[in-house]
Amino acid sequence: QEAPGPTVPSTINVTYQISDGQKKKTLVFDNQELRGLLTAMAKQGNLSMILSNEVRGTVTGRFVDVPLEKVIRLILLSSGHDFYEANGLYYVHKADSVMPEPLKKEIASIQRPERRAGERQRLVGERQQTLVFDNQELRGLLTAMAKQANISLILSDDLKGYVTARLVDLPIKTAMQLISQSKGYDLYGANNVYIVRRR
Repeated sequence: QEAPGPTVPSTINVTYQISDGQKKKTLVFDNQELRGLLTAMAKQGNLSMILSNEVRGTVTGRFVDVPLEKVIRLILLSSGHDFYEANGLYYVHKADSVMPEPLKKEIASIQRPERRAGERQRLVGERQQTLVFDNQELRGLLTAMAKQANISLILSDDLKGYVTARLVDLPIKTAMQLISQSKGYDLYGANNVYIVRRR
């Protein structure tokens, strides 16, 4: 009889147990597919995360009273992956690969203005929201985002790839730039006319 294949979670199961009179949170993963698990954990923690195409594998583990972001870091490091984090956004990649420098600079430059009491976070002139993509084709995704942002967009002929990401409270144009750079492209332009091409 063949061993069961990895499961792909859409949510994270959290249980609580009483130990020494204290309530402790327990996370248990049993042969779960890594990409789906990371996406679900980012959703639960309300984190922004981009996964490179090379992120693969399965996870089995049990964590008791460990903060969610720490669990993510431990899972990545133990599975041969690494990450770059700045301004609340994670870029996940294989440990032996090099993160694109323009992408690192773009993430580091993200400005997240403080929210006033009872006010939704936003940037001047930019509508913000949560964007979730699961293995979506790059050309179609950027075209749909340009339509939503009401901007003109030209795509180079060699543009290709797939995107898995969750981006929280980012302007659409910033999200487009991050997605493009994570695949080795750049978004250039001004006055609402942009082109995506190889760096």
